[in-house]
Amino acid sequence: MLSKSNTPRQQLLVLSDYLAIDELAHMAFIEQDRAAVVLWTRNPDGWRAEEVTGLDAALPLTAVGVDLPLAEIYEGLQLEA
Repeated sequence: MLSKSNTPRQQLLVLSDYLAIDELAHMAFIEQDRAAVVLWTRNPDGWRAEEVTGLDAALPLTAVGVDLPLAEIYEGLQLEA
């Protein structure tokens, strides 16, 4: 989950390190106060980012054939209205 102290610059540095790993297929930045995830997915043409929001949404983790519901990620947490 993202810490409030993480700046967009810090996130980009971490992202560039992880996206350089050949075996990595997905990278997710998970918000801690609201149901929102930025999911990076490796495609044959490179990386694609999408924002997935709402407790009724799911992360399409195509590399492992799973749709991970955000409701499961945020289960038991108090989120902003």
